[in-house]
Amino acid sequence: MRLGQARGASMVAAASKKIPIYEYSARKVKQSITGNGNAHKSQVQFMVKAKLQMDHNPKPIDAADALA
Repeated sequence: MRLGQARGASMVAAASKKIPIYEYSARKVKQSITGNGNAHKSQVQFMVKAKLQMDHNPKPIDAADALA
């Protein structure tokens, strides 16, 4: 429920400023960041760390999905 509320609030805020919203499937994001649409979360985490030049892996592991 909270995720839906946060998503809705961010969409309203973007719309009020006429900022376009783009949505991508998890498979498309994984394909873009790792080269494999079926990549495991740890692969996404590794590539996010590398691409964003982070010192440590993003934690929790789901944070890597959000950053990707």
